[in-house]
Amino acid sequence: MATILLLTWREAVRRRVPGILALVALMLALGAFLPAGGRLALLPPEEGNRVFASLYIFFGVNIIKFFAAVLSVALAAGALTSERERGGLTIVLSKPISRTEFYLGKWIGLVTFIVGGVAVWGVTVFVVAGLRGPGDWTVAPLKAIPALCLYPVVFVSVALFCSSFARFPSAIGWTAVWTGIGWAEGTFFVLSHLFSIPSLRQLSVWSGFVFPIGRMSRTVADAMGDLPGLNVLEETADGGANGPVFGTLANGPYDTFYVLLFALALVVAGGIWFARQDV
Repeated sequence: MATILLLTWREAVRRRVPGILALVALMLALGAFLPAGGRLALLPPEEGNRVFASLYIFFGVNIIKFFAAVLSVALAAGALTSERERGGLTIVLSKPISRTEFYLGKWIGLVTFIVGGVAVWGVTVFVVAGLRGPGDWTVAPLKAIPALCLYPVVFVSVALFCSSFARFPSAIGWTAVWTGIGWAEGTFFVLSHLFSIPSLRQLSVWSGFVFPIGRMSRTVADAMGDLPGLNVLEETADGGANGPVFGTLANGPYDTFYVLLFALALVVAGGIWFARQDV
């Protein structure tokens, strides 16, 4: 399995993925040079820098989530089919290695590689935020790194599972549709409150179970805590929403465990499916 892991890293380097990781880090680092214009310029310098740093952390962490998901899908969706089409899979499996070990080696290699990128990006946001608005709260990006690692874990699991039975374009399509179902959790939640339709609330719940992207996002937000200068939504007495949608959707004590269980189930299912296929 260690051999497959190293080969997966080597393949990522061959595809110049480290260059992509560096470009994203450079884009995040540009926040150190952006001027605090607009309404922020009207605030006292200390307060303006504090609000700017909070906004930078908020958007920086969301950028990390986006690129972690996209990179995971781009690498994992073709991890099996590309090997099969080039004939490399036949050569590797002719060695004393089981298909299960091959699948797990691919999964671990992709996840660890992207997690390394997430860690670099998180540290970059932390450093820039500390430069723009010094304070203890600027450690939020560092506190969020473990939660951000859920994104490569889940998206690699989904895309690699789809790659076990579909070619690269189809695997990306299946992953995108699956993600869209989970993304609809917030939309259904808002509509259920606007129009008081219980069935939409139920759809919101089921969407969150089908793909727990909302739970992942809320786990990251919980890890960061409140950022100074940003309004924190408070639920009304009747549970209605008077602000951002996900402020009223709170994670339960077992939601992070469910996210990990979701990823584990896909790894097991993908490994079993791949082991029973003909090469």
